Amino acid sequence: MTDGIDGIAGANAAVSPKKAQQSQQKVESVTRSDSGSDGSDVVNLTSTAETLNALKKEMGDAAPVDRQKVEAIKRALASGEYQPDPERVAQKFLEIEQALGKL
Repeated sequence: MTDGIDGIAGANAAVSPKKAQQSQQKVESVTRSDSGSDGSDVVNLTSTAETLNALKKEMGDAAPVDRQKVEAIKRALASGEYQPDPERVAQKFLEIEQALGKL
């Protein structure tokens, strides 16, 4: 028997009945809709989803992007008038990654 490039066993590979039942239970638990006492569907959010929703609400209250400023920076970059500091840019990216890791 040979294994395919994706690491899945060939067509002759047997799946145990227990494994098949476990897989079916997982599928059912994911696809089953929860119903409230009044028959309506209920959605439960993870803490990460709740945090993202809170951030989205905060961002909705933030000032919109200043398109004129963005265009001015683009022109300055294109003309060579503005030279960003690569070390500072890298540091800011790290700070963003660390903040996102805490979510």
